[in-house]
Amino acid sequence: YKSLTSDKDADGIAGSVNLVTKKAPFNREIRATLKGGYNDIMESAKQYDFSLKYGERFFGGLLGIQLNGNIENKIRSNENIDISYDQAVQNQTSYYIDNFTLSFIDEIRKRNGASLIIDLNTPDEGNIKFNGSFNSTKRDYINYDRDYPNGGGETQYLGGVTYTFRDREQEIETFNSSVTGNNTLLGIGLNWGVSFAQSTSDYPYDYQLDFSEPSD
Repeated sequence: YKSLTSDKDADGIAGSVNLVTKKAPFNREIRATLKGGYNDIMESAKQYDFSLKYGERFFGGLLGIQLNGNIENKIRSNENIDISYDQAVQNQTSYYIDNFTLSFIDEIRKRNGASLIIDLNTPDEGNIKFNGSFNSTKRDYINYDRDYPNGGGETQYLGGVTYTFRDREQEIETFNSSVTGNNTLLGIGLNWGVSFAQSTSDYPYDYQLDFSEPSD
């Protein structure tokens, strides 16, 4: 929708998207997908992405059920160099490096999810649909940073080359559910729905260590 209407969330910007899930197929459908990958930085192939989908209708097509699930394990390790320069020396005819930071992140990210869709054809040639989904993301990562003193002879806040190690775990969980219907009552068409959503974010483990070595 290009513009918001009274039945849409008020915090949308420049419109909204109405996502409608399809009904279960009449013929039984089972689909499985397995993917793998290799991370060159960690020299590891311990990555996978598996998804499973099932759909079918029962009682002559009256009731439809769809199940979806996925598990994922990915290596998100990466390296980074951050350099900045200061040109405010010698009438801006010269420059020096005022920040030089080397970073390495060793990260494993896991995602798991499941969803259930139940749709029921009603006698008024309408439909009632229940949709529920759960997703979780777990990140376990260690940051290694090395920050060198700037080129102007000054030192960092700890007095020299600064080393930072941060070991952190993050857990994010989301749950979404809704019951919607497209029905007719006393000759009046009704498009109705009710929904519930919840999300949580937690850091069960978060420790950081900073130390430096003298430098001239």
